[in-house]
Amino acid sequence: SKLLYFYPNHTASLCNNAKSSHCIPDLVATNLKTLLKLEGHKDDNPLQGVQLIGLGFRDAAKTYMEQWGVPSGGDWALHRGGAVHLHGTENVTISDCLFSRLDGNAIMLSGYNRYATVTRSEFSWIGDGAMATWGETKRGYDATGGAQPRHSTIEKNVISNIGLYQKQSSAWGQNKVVYSFLFMLQAVQ
Repeated sequence: SKLLYFYPNHTASLCNNAKSSHCIPDLVATNLKTLLKLEGHKDDNPLQGVQLIGLGFRDAAKTYMEQWGVPSGGDWALHRGGAVHLHGTENVTISDCLFSRLDGNAIMLSGYNRYATVTRSEFSWIGDGAMATWGETKRGYDATGGAQPRHSTIEKNVISNIGLYQKQSSAWGQNKVVYSFLFMLQAVQ
């Protein structure tokens, strides 16, 4: 039936008065795993020059039961998705953004991406990893097709409380990537 019923007890009220200490906060239930997907095509039409500045991303759904893969042939697995998912992009900037209460990866750079920049953003209470990359190769190792994130710049970001559901998480997951630059990354647990 997909209905959710809520019955407050006698101490709470459903009011919109910010001065009352007994109001029920807004209830949020989501089924979206990806909140924003930026996608182009590497050969003939990459998505170029998008800037995400000062935005907040919150409450994406859990992904730990979704399809996962092993990008490096080892034992480290990853979900190829994120609340913000980039594929086939060039010169995308994510700056001064807040990523909070996302139950999967916050940002995924998948396949072809060039000169992506993530700067001065905050990541907290993330279910999987804060930022992850995963390029595409032929036969697992041949990167001559160019479908990998290249020249990514990650700087001055603050990351805390990641890996709430996925214990093999990281602030920056680098898989089949070329020329990533990380500066002043502060991970706090």
